[in-house]
Amino acid sequence: MRQSQLRDAIDETVKDLVEEFVDSVTVTTAVDEAWPAYVRRKMVQELNRIIEGEKLKADATWDVVPAAFGSGAAYLGGAKIAKLLPPMSRFSRGGEDRKEKQSRVEQKLHELLVRFDPLFVEDGSAELMQMRGA
Repeated sequence: MRQSQLRDAIDETVKDLVEEFVDSVTVTTAVDEAWPAYVRRKMVQELNRIIEGEKLKADATWDVVPAAFGSGAAYLGGAKIAKLLPPMSRFSRGGEDRKEKQSRVEQKLHELLVRFDPLFVEDGSAELMQMRGA
């Protein structure tokens, strides 16, 4: 990957996080402690936003998503996503199709994983579970 491609990838996925973090630190901030905590807090906020927006089963989502960090996007495929969805008809009439919703949720969770997985310095899944209410 060329440097320009890497820069573009960073710009697309994490630039806003880095800029917001930089704006929040002071000369006395312990950056090595503040950065991982900031990343986890932002990931929890974004995941909670997805859970609320898509009306996902919160407990099931929190069982699956933290384990996906470090395991890759394939960990969030098919049957695991289906278990997160709220009850809905498999045969939609004028309403949203279950397959469409499953596909959209899978895409959103994949984007979350792509955005945050490279930012975790160490395995933070246990801490994510503790922070889920943040």
